[in-house]
Amino acid sequence: MERILITGSGLLANSLLTRFSNSECFLTYRKNRPKIDNSIFLDITKSDELKKVIFKLKPDIIIHTAAITDLDWSEKNQSDTFNVNTQAVQEITNLAKKINSKLVFISTDSVFDGKEGKYKENDRVNPINTYSKSKVLAENYVKDYHKSLVIRGTFFGLKNGNKESFFSYLLNELRNNRRIRVPRDKISNGLFVDDFSQIISDMCKKELHGIFHLGTIDYEDNAKFAKHLSKICNFNNELIDECLFDEIFTDKKLVAMRPLNTVLDISKISKEIRMPTVEEVLISFSKKYKIMAQNADEA
Repeated sequence: MERILITGSGLLANSLLTRFSNSECFLTYRKNRPKIDNSIFLDITKSDELKKVIFKLKPDIIIHTAAITDLDWSEKNQSDTFNVNTQAVQEITNLAKKINSKLVFISTDSVFDGKEGKYKENDRVNPINTYSKSKVLAENYVKDYHKSLVIRGTFFGLKNGNKESFFSYLLNELRNNRRIRVPRDKISNGLFVDDFSQIISDMCKKELHGIFHLGTIDYEDNAKFAKHLSKICNFNNELIDECLFDEIFTDKKLVAMRPLNTVLDISKISKEIRMPTVEEVLISFSKKYKIMAQNADEA
């Protein structure tokens, strides 16, 4: 049986667990222990702990999802961010090489500056915040390993544990008939986390390697996307007010610069796996949300 080590215990890591049901999967955590048997405490910044876990398990595949993703926290804690997002990845890559394990590294669409959009895999990266810089440096270590897969993209989902996502916040506000502002000048072609994890699983089965961009076939700005989601979930999309991202940046006193247009060109992956449309990922998200809402009502 194939053995898979998934670092991290967030939205993507938990979704990935469901995609490898025929494999022996292990999930690492640092703060909140997942409710699964094969969960392992691991501080990825400690080299000895990494060696102990990886050499003991000798996984066929390492899927590295663990990372500091809070952009504003990263700006204020740059050393810690590079320790987790870059140096730990270098160590994991070296260990993967020693045991000849396939390494799947989850990067980000924000390795680009967001001035143009429709970025291809070989376009020049230009990170504009600490988080993105840490990911670019990590990519440089990973991509030189012949058994590696670097995945760029973004995904959304409901809250995981105590951490609330933007979409959890959006749905909660709409459900309670409260107005919410969403920027019309911020654009991406992100995927629902369950679709994202399924594609990663399919890529592993196809034994793909190199850098790949994942995303929807089409795309909408954040405001249109939010209204589209609201419509599918039968909420009142008149509650969504369009604005510019600069307004949110100022009002919320954000620190890290954000790239505005991170739409990725998905021509390369589309030759191997069909990517979904915006409509399809929103319907997928809606079904999951309604199931969770129903369970919450019955609890």
